[in-house]
Amino acid sequence: MNNSYNRQKSYKAELRKVWEHPESVNVIHYPCETFYERKDGSSPRITSIAVRNLKSGHAKSFSIHKFAEIKRLPANELDAHYDELEKEMLFEYFAFVKSRTDTNWLHWNMRSEHFGFHALELRAKILGIPDSDIFIIQDERKFDLARILVGIYGPNYTSLPRMPDLVEMNN
Repeated sequence: MNNSYNRQKSYKAELRKVWEHPESVNVIHYPCETFYERKDGSSPRITSIAVRNLKSGHAKSFSIHKFAEIKRLPANELDAHYDELEKEMLFEYFAFVKSRTDTNWLHWNMRSEHFGFHALELRAKILGIPDSDIFIIQDERKFDLARILVGIYGPNYTSLPRMPDLVEMNN
């Protein structure tokens, strides 16, 4: 058997593992400030985090704007309180994750300190959240759908950026 076949077989098994128990899988994604044009080398701020259960569809949102609204902060004061709001948002996110230790996490390219689980952990540390309150998801519980699809279909299955292309291809 060739390497391509073995690679495809391995990634298909990984995808099957995700779908075996969809009730214990959360899909996660988040937007942040740009990380391509950061001349000062600082980590990009996280603006919100969305988590959705794969089976039930129930969603949980963590956002700067939600915390600002709860505190009744006017929009023109958001910048002055951004770090405090981001810290509260990340603290709540990590408490949520900690309460779901047996959950698998399906994501799209969240693999680096620039964008991904490590970036969320880094921002929490930068903002002063104690290590004891930062729950680290084990790598075997993370499933990168972008990587799985390339593993199954090869790097040329769609053009870059892949997500908009996939949306268009699948109506």
